[in-house]
Amino acid sequence: MAYASSLDVIGCFGSTVADVGMLLHDISGYDRFDSTSSKQDVPEFQSQFLWMDHCGSKPLKGVKVGVICETLEEGVDSGVRSATQEAASHLEALGCVFTECLPLTIDVNKQ
Repeated sequence: MAYASSLDVIGCFGSTVADVGMLLHDISGYDRFDSTSSKQDVPEFQSQFLWMDHCGSKPLKGVKVGVICETLEEGVDSGVRSATQEAASHLEALGCVFTECLPLTIDVNKQ
């Protein structure tokens, strides 16, 4: 609960989810200098992770991912297209199934 109107909040960044989980564990919990901190026990976040070596070769098998093909056509920055296609290839290698999606359009003139 914030006692002041401030947008200053702490957050975690890391190279991996495991890094962020470790950092989050370290900054969580009671702080005697912060009257808004919680005295509840802090879980060991890393114990909740499903490590890739326990998932088999296709941990995302059957997960459907929609791709709006218009976002990869001519006119889109080549770096954006390349990064998106690389990410899609990586997800496909992990077992994802891709399907083409059409963007939602709304007729604002319809009454």
